[in-house]
Amino acid sequence: MTEAAVENTQKEEVKEEVKAKAEVKAEEKEVFDPREHARKSATAYKHEVLVDNVHLPEINRPKLIPVKESFESFSEYFNELNGVPGVRATKDIQSGGLVEECHYWVLESRLKEVIKSTRDKIAVRLLWTIDCTDEDTYKCEELGPHVVIPRGNAMSYNFSETPNAYYAMDKTTRTIRFYALRPISKGEAITISRPNEDAIGFSGVTANEFKEISGMNLALPGDPANKGGCSSCQKKKQFRERSVGE
Repeated sequence: MTEAAVENTQKEEVKEEVKAKAEVKAEEKEVFDPREHARKSATAYKHEVLVDNVHLPEINRPKLIPVKESFESFSEYFNELNGVPGVRATKDIQSGGLVEECHYWVLESRLKEVIKSTRDKIAVRLLWTIDCTDEDTYKCEELGPHVVIPRGNAMSYNFSETPNAYYAMDKTTRTIRFYALRPISKGEAITISRPNEDAIGFSGVTANEFKEISGMNLALPGDPANKGGCSSCQKKKQFRERSVGE
């Protein structure tokens, strides 16, 4: 067989391989089922009844979307010189005192499908979720909890092994409330504990779970095994040092 014939044969084999992979992907592609989508997203619209409006003549049903007129906050977002964001107190806060109230939106999307479809390493660190059980959330174990997008500073609190604050989620008013674990001074950074020991973000997902769902590695910040891989990091560091110097 001539060299040209061998080359043509190899090209045909590559084409067949690509075609076969495309066919497999097409078979694996999920067929959209509107009824299944409705079932798995329905919980995003469920609200506990807070106010009964039957006494109002123009409204003959309970008020299903509780509304707070305002949300209190005694904290503010800030950036450290190294670029790391954080939250600090805007006044002295006593132990047990309210730090901040953050309203949140519940998305139709579930955590596992967001990770699987986007493979977004930043989103998995920032997004919140609401606790769910198989009793009140359709296929919670299989699809994961609903993703939550909070307002306020909720995405900016740093984790600590010795936190000075904690949070509680109010599903009735869809509010995350942060409270002081001990007295916090004005200007002091506010930290909370991780949802679980190995969590990489507010959702509680671990690096191993992220890899299992997305097929991608996700090293934790500061992990000795995560060396290199950032060709621009040194330039960014030099830029920050130069900016501070100016």
